[in-house]
Amino acid sequence: MNSTLPQVHKLSMTAVALTMLITLIFIATSPVTLEAQQAELAAQEGKAPATVPGMLPSFITAGNIDPNGKVPTLNGVPGSAVENLDLAFPVTVLTQGTRYVYSVVVQDYNYTGSCTVTFKLTQVQGTKTVTLDSGTITTFNTAPGNIWVWLTTGKAIPNSPGLATLTGSLKYGTTTTSTKTTVVLQ
Repeated sequence: MNSTLPQVHKLSMTAVALTMLITLIFIATSPVTLEAQQAELAAQEGKAPATVPGMLPSFITAGNIDPNGKVPTLNGVPGSAVENLDLAFPVTVLTQGTRYVYSVVVQDYNYTGSCTVTFKLTQVQGTKTVTLDSGTITTFNTAPGNIWVWLTTGKAIPNSPGLATLTGSLKYGTTTTSTKTTVVLQ
């Protein structure tokens, strides 16, 4: 007798993970929520509210390269009533000798002008922070309300086991903002 329980559990866990990711993306990209959170934090600390940045990076991910070229894609879900982004499942364990697609998503809250998106993979080795891979993904013009996703393929992961940091940065005008995620190199 074959049990489908492991497959059901895997599908359930995948659904939970996707729901959490969608919730985090919504929270991270909602200017109203960001303003409310900053105002609440400022009030708790007895300070004036912080200025809301003109643009914010929502997240940076590393994903496997699709050999069939189907993902990443925009609005790849037929019949969806919302705009969507279809990426390879984000991974945090990066294998030596493998190349990954880095995705940086940014949202424009109230800025008009030119922006530059970059990425950097760094690792602390002894007392130094070493850059293992980095680059400018793109420079583009934007206006309030735009949401952008920018992709690049990184170099093969070097033989440098341990924790590392993947950073997506956004420079607009004289301001630079960034988002980071911890990854494991193996």
